[in-house]
Amino acid sequence: MNSITQKKLGGIFTALNGFLYSGYYPVCVAAWAFICFAFNLQTLGLFVLIAIGGTIFVLYEDLTPIIPLFTCCVLTINDFPMLTSAPYIVMYGILAGCIVYHFIVYPFKTFYLGKLFFPLCLVSAALFLSGLLSPMGRNNYANGLLVAIATGPLMLIIYLLFLNGIKPPQNTDVGKYICYSILSATVFACFEILFIRVEADPFFFIWVRSLGWGNFNTAGAMTLISVPACFYLIIKTGKSASFLAVIIFMILTDILCRSDGSAGITLFSSPFLVVFTFMHLNKKYRKQFAICIFSIVFALCAIGIYVLHAIGAEEILTFMQSATNSNGRWQLYEHAISLFKSNPVLGIGVGFTDESVYFPDGVVNFHSTIFHVAATMGCLGIIAYAVYYFFRFKILLGGKTVLNSFAYLSFIMFEAYGLIDVCEFNIIPLMSFMTLLIVCVELTNLKAEDDCLPLFNDSELYLNHFAFSL
Repeated sequence: MNSITQKKLGGIFTALNGFLYSGYYPVCVAAWAFICFAFNLQTLGLFVLIAIGGTIFVLYEDLTPIIPLFTCCVLTINDFPMLTSAPYIVMYGILAGCIVYHFIVYPFKTFYLGKLFFPLCLVSAALFLSGLLSPMGRNNYANGLLVAIATGPLMLIIYLLFLNGIKPPQNTDVGKYICYSILSATVFACFEILFIRVEADPFFFIWVRSLGWGNFNTAGAMTLISVPACFYLIIKTGKSASFLAVIIFMILTDILCRSDGSAGITLFSSPFLVVFTFMHLNKKYRKQFAICIFSIVFALCAIGIYVLHAIGAEEILTFMQSATNSNGRWQLYEHAISLFKSNPVLGIGVGFTDESVYFPDGVVNFHSTIFHVAATMGCLGIIAYAVYYFFRFKILLGGKTVLNSFAYLSFIMFEAYGLIDVCEFNIIPLMSFMTLLIVCVELTNLKAEDDCLPLFNDSELYLNHFAFSL
């Protein structure tokens, strides 16, 4: 190949790299997922994302460009049962072949198990052993196998893959990149919620909660991770108005769709996030940030006074009481406690079904991580998750960067919501978001201690080498 052709190819691949490592790439991926969701093009949407992912696995040693695909792939899905049909199995096979090729061509020079390897192994053991001491648990054991595999071994694979595979070019801000990826997925999940609500007839009054890949509460929990990420991006970019507008959009979407827990936790946490952001913001951006915050507070106060006057305090209080008392969670918690008392060692099993409680036609969801673990996995599960929590806190508190702080705040808000929902058992998207943040923080902490450990790759951009070798 002559030098002119090499130079052209090199220019193309340099431009491609500039796009793949920019904040525009996650937005484009999320927008594509939304379009396919809206027009019921699930197969096409997943095929394109898998094709892009497979190409990256073949051409790149670094797995950072996989992150936006990983965070947004679920947004294309509106029919989960179809995922086991023949066309999808063929897609999975092609992707598996690309992954195998990747590890043959780019074997790990060193393989780091990370701080969460042992805790995730312990969680996996608790998941697979759950219910084995209970006759009912053994009868329902098959119902929980998929949950056990996804929550345990799959989570461990995802953790190890990104822990050892994130090796971007120098000067790539991985924390910022991951925040853009998570935020893009969340914003377009909110667009999907609005799309579903617009389709409802009449608008707002039909109680539609399913998105196909999850429900409105799932999107609300995504918001809890993304709001601190937004504030982090304000510090990194100084674009206060843009990201504050995104935060308001996500909160309003949660309120519109009555994801009360996530909206409440976000609103309660917002003053702390605002103060923390102002303290760490570059001085030249503080004035703009303060003006935006005061404008938002003034507008909210005005809207609040108008709503209070128009509707009346008694009606608002009655609505709030009905919203908090109508979901039956306390009955579930009481049932979980009784099941724990009768099966204290290994619990009733993650495949437990009971026609007398919530979701009578499927596996019981106790709507609280703590109660769910206690009821389904007993003391072994409580110990396993206590160890898991301890090491995640250790990672998040193990560095002094701003990323550590905001990832820690995301984790706290996420787990606060876990008191009223089973966030730890939603692998994609919720736990994948949180794991990516924790992996980035762990690598950042390790990089500060030892430059030989992976986070940044000292080589040039990979596709440049590929282009000039043709």
